[in-house]
Amino acid sequence: MLIKIALLFISVGSAAAALKNPRKLYRENDDESLLPSLYTDPIDGIDYRLPNNTIPRHYDIWLSTDIHEGEFDFEGIATIQIEALEDTQEITLQIRELTILNVKLMRSTGGSIQSNVPFRIRDDVEFLIITPSQQLIKETIYLVEIKYIGTLRDDDAGFYRSSYIDETGNVKWLATTQFESTDARHAFPCYDEPGIRSSFSISIRHDVSYTAISNGPQESRVPDGGNYVVTTFKTIPSVQSYLIAFIVSDFAYIENNDGSVPHRIFAKSESIKAGDADLALTASVYLLEKFEEYVNISYSLDKMDQAAMPDFAAGAMENWGLVTYREPYLLFNEITGRARDRENVIATISHEFAHQWFGNLVSPAWWSYLWLNEGFATLYENHLTHLAYPNERWIDTFLVETVQPVLEVDANPNIRPMTYYVENPIRIDFLFDSVAYSKSGSVLKMFQYAFGEETWRKGLNYYLIARAYNNGAPEHLHENLQRAVNEDNLGSDINVDVIMSSWETQSGFPYITVVRNDNELTFSQSRFMYTNQDSENLWWVPINYVVASNPDFSNTKPDFWLEGTQQNVSLRGFSIPKPFTNNDWIIVNIQQTGYYRVLYDRTLWDLILQELHPYGNGYEKIHLFNRAQLIDDSFHFARAELLDYDVFLGVMRYMEKETDYIPWASANRANNLMSRWLSGSSAYPRYQSFMRNLVEKVYNKYGVNIIDGEQRVDRYVRAIAINLACQAQLPSCLTDTANLLENVLREDSIMAPDLVAPIYCNGMRLRTNLSARFIFMLSRLSNSNSPSERNSIITGLGCTENPETLTNILLWALDPNNDNLSVTERSRLLLSPINMGEESIQVLISILASQREELIQFNLLTTLCSNIAARIHSERSNTLFMSQLIDLQFIGALSMSQVNNYMNNALTILNWQENKLKSIDEFFDLVELQATTTTELETTPTTTEQITPTTTTEQTTTTDSGAMNMVLGGIVLKFAILISFLL
Repeated sequence: MLIKIALLFISVGSAAAALKNPRKLYRENDDESLLPSLYTDPIDGIDYRLPNNTIPRHYDIWLSTDIHEGEFDFEGIATIQIEALEDTQEITLQIRELTILNVKLMRSTGGSIQSNVPFRIRDDVEFLIITPSQQLIKETIYLVEIKYIGTLRDDDAGFYRSSYIDETGNVKWLATTQFESTDARHAFPCYDEPGIRSSFSISIRHDVSYTAISNGPQESRVPDGGNYVVTTFKTIPSVQSYLIAFIVSDFAYIENNDGSVPHRIFAKSESIKAGDADLALTASVYLLEKFEEYVNISYSLDKMDQAAMPDFAAGAMENWGLVTYREPYLLFNEITGRARDRENVIATISHEFAHQWFGNLVSPAWWSYLWLNEGFATLYENHLTHLAYPNERWIDTFLVETVQPVLEVDANPNIRPMTYYVENPIRIDFLFDSVAYSKSGSVLKMFQYAFGEETWRKGLNYYLIARAYNNGAPEHLHENLQRAVNEDNLGSDINVDVIMSSWETQSGFPYITVVRNDNELTFSQSRFMYTNQDSENLWWVPINYVVASNPDFSNTKPDFWLEGTQQNVSLRGFSIPKPFTNNDWIIVNIQQTGYYRVLYDRTLWDLILQELHPYGNGYEKIHLFNRAQLIDDSFHFARAELLDYDVFLGVMRYMEKETDYIPWASANRANNLMSRWLSGSSAYPRYQSFMRNLVEKVYNKYGVNIIDGEQRVDRYVRAIAINLACQAQLPSCLTDTANLLENVLREDSIMAPDLVAPIYCNGMRLRTNLSARFIFMLSRLSNSNSPSERNSIITGLGCTENPETLTNILLWALDPNNDNLSVTERSRLLLSPINMGEESIQVLISILASQREELIQFNLLTTLCSNIAARIHSERSNTLFMSQLIDLQFIGALSMSQVNNYMNNALTILNWQENKLKSIDEFFDLVELQATTTTELETTPTTTEQITPTTTTEQTTTTDSGAMNMVLGGIVLKFAILISFLL
């Protein structure tokens, strides 16, 4: 499943506690006898797991729905072939929000054993416990028939209802499913655990005007009285319950039968007619074949259907043979779609297709190992797409859009490890976080590069074949990768289980400190956290590096492993893999393929800064990915108080020559925080000037006009350049964006989709003629029915830097008589200026004072207070904010604990400024000194005639010579100061 949300984490206990007592899981038939449940959820102490006394062998599911009439009740019959794994008096299944009408127990050969079997339901653990009058005998097959009724849910989970407005304005209902992680039990009673697999046969009774689709191809569609038909699907081989899916709708579809299996895309009729599914269909055929080639294993089912759902909680779901999507992740309009929209469609399809092997063919033994699903899918949503579209730089963007962002999240001291055991269904859902997706994908990428692509692919092929139609655990992956490592002679010291387990079972990640003393290099590891806490975690870290005298960044295999038993290691003499001189910089973690940060000693940082110096071209010697790494690492080391901010800013200085998206993506994330922290301080105008100088070249290169045939990353970097240049008050940016916005609004024309967000925002910054743009924007908002355009306009309105205009916008947003905005849009418009700086924060504080009743009416008071508290930049804003908080507490709108929390949060940036501004100002002093020195050098006369002393008189010679010596002496002194800074 692909969850398109901001990176998040969940603070849950230690890895040791989570893994201390792994329960015995369902095994293959030839395993030892299965023990009953012994272990409980470590969070709440309740056992949510099924007892291992029976197991399903096959399901026959029959369902009936009248969704075509907007009726939400449904009927079902689940006939389950079960095997008793021990003599038992109970059959335990899982159930949610179903009403059981009757339970019948039958012999597998036919004939009833008991027609009305007693049962009870345990709501606390969602168990349906069936108690036949006679004992079930070990290794005997039985049939359990369960008749039940239920109601289609309205929360996008289980068997649920959805709707849309068709082209004629009529409401059309449909019934669909979303079972991961524990919602199959809402559609039919079942063994709803990921390690339990069984074959399924599904039949659905529905109106003849609707179509039913499921995991398998349609086997028959026969009349069933009146306007009803029963659609039956071919039996699906061994699969876990959460991958079953079915949809009953009036959707249209397009198809392609040219691939290894037939492909169909289902969606609303109007979307199909508009061609919005064309990209997905073309990409799907290509991507599935590419993945078959990559893993050297054919796709397992007979067809591949995909459907775009009007209501869908996740981004997409990998149901075997019937992948479901939120509409924007499967449908793409060539006219209105952005490059990012196209990327989302292709990458999401790649992610879900990777699941057809990692998660479907081999399922996780328990949710503890969710990363075996989502980690591989995250890795291959980029890597597979790179194989299919090699000229679009998909591998490049993985670094700055997946690896670097999750390193920031993973620095939290309470983050969970990749493998983490829980049982509670709510806790299971929380496992679908950035650790399961981005971290796990990044760690797997590290091993892909450390072991080498050929060995890695071979090991994955062994793993998938060995565990096909079965469940998998990390040890299964390890043993098959070990087999490949041994065959390829990577070294007898490579113990895959020990190495990979150090990353899977420990929270966080390391940073590597590199110290050079003459001809000795010392590497040491510590856990990276923003808080100064002790940690005993040690990892097996693949170390590789490049030296200035031999800048070969192509080989990403490790030069050596920093072992999981080693805090540090020193290399000297012949033990040094790559010799270096005292003048050589060293870059560790080639192409940032390793999941760790690198902290150099000051001498090495200074050598790197010299290479990156903006007045030379040495930066090109350092790999593009490592330039992005230097920005990201130095910034976060400064955040963690392991490095001074002058080093980070020194690295950033080279960006005045950089025009590539990858380093600018890293720089943009760092700037988002730096500009917030510095806004309102005395250093902010100097920081703006600094950023103005850095961004000018890249802005001048890309400007505000889309170029036909450019790459998607060119459009991404253009948006960054526009945002940064206008934020830094680059005059040409402010004028260009305002003019473009005025032209589009005046002519009521359509702006290039990739420009809408940056132009609608930055076009509102320039105060000249702002009122006209403001009126045009409000008019456009009032007349627009496009959710994406409305969101862009709402964001853009908050970008104005005129306090009076901003005040009017916010008053309009909170006007109870304004029916042009939804509740969600009011909230978005109110918070739209939150990151725009000091003046905008003070306007929001004034709104807090004047619009209390409206804020309370729309339930926005606490939302606004918490956002303001996180962005107090100055003592003046803090004083104003504190005054409002006290008043709000006095009238009972806020509690004392809320006020105390907001007050404490409001001091965060102010405390940072107090501690850091002095050193940052000193850095800007040196930058300005260097600029002055450079200007003097450029204007100092250098011809022979100009510097040769006159010989008319001794007095004249002495005077001219003395003046020249004074000028040169001043320049030398300034260079001496500058050099001392650089070194």
